Amino acid sequence: MDRRTRLLVCAVATALSAGGCATQGQPAEDPAVSTSSAPSPSEAATGGTADGLLVYQWEGATGRDSVTFAHSDGTSAAAVLPQGVEQGFHPDWSPDGARVVFADQNTGLWVMAPDGSGAERVHDCSDCDFPAWSPDGARVLFTQYVLGGDGPPTASTIEMLDLADGSTTPIVTASAPRLVDVARWSPDGKRIVYGIDRFDANGDETGSAIAVVAVRDGTPTVLTDFGDYAYYPDWSPDGSTIVYSVETVQYAAQTPDWADTWDLWAISPDGASPRRLTQVDDGVRVWQPTWAPAGDAVYATQDSAAGREAVRVELDGTIGPGLTGATHVRRQPGS
Repeated sequence: MDRRTRLLVCAVATALSAGGCATQGQPAEDPAVSTSSAPSPSEAATGGTADGLLVYQWEGATGRDSVTFAHSDGTSAAAVLPQGVEQGFHPDWSPDGARVVFADQNTGLWVMAPDGSGAERVHDCSDCDFPAWSPDGARVLFTQYVLGGDGPPTASTIEMLDLADGSTTPIVTASAPRLVDVARWSPDGKRIVYGIDRFDANGDETGSAIAVVAVRDGTPTVLTDFGDYAYYPDWSPDGSTIVYSVETVQYAAQTPDWADTWDLWAISPDGASPRRLTQVDDGVRVWQPTWAPAGDAVYATQDSAAGREAVRVELDGTIGPGLTGATHVRRQPGS
């Protein structure tokens, strides 16, 4: 679906881990879950051992995207939806790996265990997305959109949800022709990195960049040029590197020569030393990068003539076979 309209999706799945996080919010009326089988990813794509879980977004036969869990060797993949959730989007692990948070754009932000238990709504909102759990487990970033018809939103705010009392705090706000989105935490929880879209009067993308800002009273620092179409950043576990992709170029009215080939890039948090992480073949698109918890690889979505799959990208740029139809894959912390 068109990213600019923010009608993105995912739902939730089953696997091994149990446990909980100390969170408060609006409980689901009925914690029952529905489950369905999802295709198993290949062993090569996921690291090859059953020592943890992957969570990823997968669109099943019903057309509803689901937050899906599988062992890290690709086995036992299944999709689950808690009662009261229409669809889920962009899951993210709690720092202890016991739960995930995800967005249902009609009912709000939800958390649940990998087996579907303990589902609760922690924030009631519509048109909100891209939750990111803080390193201390106490807060969740998310984007709140103000929609304005068929084009991109008219405004967006990256907000911080306090899981203890349910309060929200705006971190950075923008209105057309610029919007903010897809925020991720620094490992120490003191800063965030996020994407900035820039649009023309017709709602077409004219560029995007990534920026860093302190959570408390910070002034944003833009790290890349808007003509680079940098977007969807993620901060490495050691804090030294930010990885990003360039998928917003697909929404440009006038696309550059490289628009059909998307590589992953890396940059220092101070904006120094931008470098290409991958060297994909012409026509291949690699996007939505997320760091492995150990910092030894990046997971990403790859589109090619073979279709769409989530892949593991080694730090030397090697890309392994993927999880068919999966996007937005994240590996469980501690695995």
